[in-house]
Amino acid sequence: MNAEISITEENERRRIAEYLHDGLGQNLSLVNLKLTALLHSELAPKVGKNIREAAELVSNAINETRLLTYNLSPPILYELGLIAAISWKLGAIENKY
Repeated sequence: MNAEISITEENERRRIAEYLHDGLGQNLSLVNLKLTALLHSELAPKVGKNIREAAELVSNAINETRLLTYNLSPPILYELGLIAAISWKLGAIENKY
């Protein structure tokens, strides 16, 4: 029973991570491209500062989404297995602290 719950939880984390990457992440990237295009348009002299600030906020959101996606469902878990994923996470924690 516990194994089934763990598998269900892991599948849900993976589904959420895929949505974050494929849905939200892609949309944020498109917004960033549109803002960059605006910076090179005739509007730039008038609103360039606001566009740059918005682009920076979107870039931050993209980075946070990537980090959340990676932490929710690390690719190493599926590519190399649980032991490698645990070793990787321990190494990341050691490097951080």
